[in-house]
Amino acid sequence: MDILAKLTTLSSLSVCFSLLAIADDNHLKSGSIANFNVNLTIAEQLILSKAASFSFINWTAGNLDTSTDICIYHNGDGRYKITISDDSAASGFNLEDSDNLNAVPITVNFNDERNTAGNTLAAEGIVMNTQTGANASAADCGTDGSTANLQILILDANLSSVPKGSYDSEITVFVEPS
Repeated sequence: MDILAKLTTLSSLSVCFSLLAIADDNHLKSGSIANFNVNLTIAEQLILSKAASFSFINWTAGNLDTSTDICIYHNGDGRYKITISDDSAASGFNLEDSDNLNAVPITVNFNDERNTAGNTLAAEGIVMNTQTGANASAADCGTDGSTANLQILILDANLSSVPKGSYDSEITVFVEPS
């Protein structure tokens, strides 16, 4: 091999080895270590789910009473505040006809446990005392299914005092950290 070919081969090898070397703090090394931080922030969350619409059809006599168990999840200590309101024009909770001329007063009760035993009367638009018992491990309340209860009660006397027709209201349940 002539001298030019030998020098070309040596310089090629030199370039190859230079490319394989890794820089660390301005020093060439055959390996390198890097350290970096990973940060994560999870905001406090409250999730209300499994709430269903209530329907009363063809009332003829007597009180109407229904309830539904709901799921309230809190990724904190399980404590929360709750405010329940409706969209009726009249004060308090009401079902109204389409013209908002006639209203049927209703009672809304809340329990921070499943089922109606221990339900507390909700005042429209007023924050209820701090509640406990939100699911703190599963946003969908997991296999337990629910953690609280909403109940609607309509008295016979209130139903008897309004003309026939369709009445409705939109109930809003707002949960927030306590």
